[in-house]
Amino acid sequence: MKVLKLNDSISVKLNRLKNPPKELNYSGNDLNDTLSGPAVGIVGTRKPTPYGQKFIKELSESLARAGVCVISGLALGTDALALKYANAAGGKNLAVLPSGIDNVYPATNRPLAEKIKSNGTLISEYDDKHKPMKAEFLERNRIIAALSDILIIPEAALKSGSLNTARNARELGVRVFVLPGDINRPMSAGVNDLLANGLADAVMSPQQILDLLDISPQTELITDDINLSEGELRILKSIKSGAKLIDEIVSTTGYDSVEVQSNLTMLEINGFVQQNSLGEWSI
Repeated sequence: MKVLKLNDSISVKLNRLKNPPKELNYSGNDLNDTLSGPAVGIVGTRKPTPYGQKFIKELSESLARAGVCVISGLALGTDALALKYANAAGGKNLAVLPSGIDNVYPATNRPLAEKIKSNGTLISEYDDKHKPMKAEFLERNRIIAALSDILIIPEAALKSGSLNTARNARELGVRVFVLPGDINRPMSAGVNDLLANGLADAVMSPQQILDLLDISPQTELITDDINLSEGELRILKSIKSGAKLIDEIVSTTGYDSVEVQSNLTMLEINGFVQQNSLGEWSI
């Protein structure tokens, strides 16, 4: 266990809380390095739907590739997925624990916690062997909110702990975004309620968040060590070589138009390509 010595910018964020942590213990990279740039908190239901899972993946990977730190609580479901995808994309990530550093909870996420240490940081305000109690999950949420520049909740039920994180964020002046969901889905009820009451804004794409953070998407040609599919990489190379229209990309890649369009859609969502009014694609 190591005790953090916080820089001024992080201390200011935490000291906005009514009950800031007296000290933070950590494992992995120094928190001052992990939070040297913008940070986005992603929290939500422990049972995300396929709709939510897809968005969490797109969002976390896009943020990670753009150099944004992804913050979450290492809970099952949304939290773990956000950290997993950000880490796999080589980005910075921060897990705020409700337990001690040496007693990662839940135990099933201990392998993920070890991976996070390579690109980011685990932090806790508790002793290293501390076992979490119910109230401490909510206490953990206030730290996530305080350290985030933006908080995003993809999915949450009406009685979700994520709504507590949203309340903390609003009290601190941190902008809250949610993924609009089907009104018949229980996992969208909480986020839709925030939207309906003007307590959150709708997030429509990862690029929307990058724009708010004034970050340009990564547009350099990607190498194989970034988690893009073979098809996405081939299409990027085709466009860089001069192909602009779908027919030209089909001709140079050997893929059919359906495969090309599907891959282009994912590349566009993640900010790697864009299309102009003439239907021409560029990096």
